[in-house]
Amino acid sequence: YGVALVFLLSGLSLKLSELKAALFDIRYNSAVQFFSLFIWPLFGYISFEIIGKGLFSMRSKLLDGLLLTSCLPTSINMCVILTSSAGGSVAPALANAVIGNFLGVFLTPVLVFITLSTSVTLPIKAAICKLAIKVILPITIGQFLRSTPLLSLQSHYKSIFKRASEICLLAIVWNAFCNSFARGFGIQPIALLSLGFLLICIHLATLYFLRSLFNSPFFQDRSSDDQDDAEESSNIIQRQRAVAAAFVASHKTLAMGLPLITTLFAGSPDLAYLCAPIMLLHPTQLALGSLLLPSWRDWILGVRSKK
Repeated sequence: YGVALVFLLSGLSLKLSELKAALFDIRYNSAVQFFSLFIWPLFGYISFEIIGKGLFSMRSKLLDGLLLTSCLPTSINMCVILTSSAGGSVAPALANAVIGNFLGVFLTPVLVFITLSTSVTLPIKAAICKLAIKVILPITIGQFLRSTPLLSLQSHYKSIFKRASEICLLAIVWNAFCNSFARGFGIQPIALLSLGFLLICIHLATLYFLRSLFNSPFFQDRSSDDQDDAEESSNIIQRQRAVAAAFVASHKTLAMGLPLITTLFAGSPDLAYLCAPIMLLHPTQLALGSLLLPSWRDWILGVRSKK
């Protein structure tokens, strides 16, 4: 219910024109999806097979779990919530979360086959229905509610509605940690610590790299060039979009990943090692993203504060 509430509030707060503009921003969306569904698996194949074995001496099945994780699409709700809480552009994050998970239904099996030579079939209809119910339907309802008096209420009490989204984020973080530790990881403590350290380093480096990449002039949004204070406004919008891209392109989904791995390798004695990376990455993404929120919010407003 928390996930649906987040997307309902997002649909209520966003103008339809903003959603349309985000969906048809081909260059921006293509870059986000290219990094998420191509660069990640490529990076995983090179780093986890070559560097990972040498530096961390992990078991090969744990590395296979990391490769499986790199083939997954972005998180459905987490990247949107973190983007909103950081003051980033919600519309591009929302659009790319939907696009990425839709593409992931078809591309993830192909990527898994290429990287691990393992054939896998996903329940396409079930995945699309889940995406429609949890994401698209609440957004649509939120858009319809914009034509009701609830819109003026939301405009008048923006801080309360934003706090509601942040409370949902805290609830999701708490639930993710509880579920992860309740299930147990089933691997040796040294391997778990090595894996945790590796995931934290990679995720932090990826977040800052993507933020810098999407803050470059190549991805500048020209839509605000005719406004007053055009340069300042353009810089702020650029940073907001960069934050959205960083969260979306760096995240991986537990909702698709865990069922995929448990189905694909059911009965395998190494199942715990294959599931551990995505189970540990999920709360790591939430924790690191939450810790970065204040500094990233300040970074977005940096141009304005200087002025």
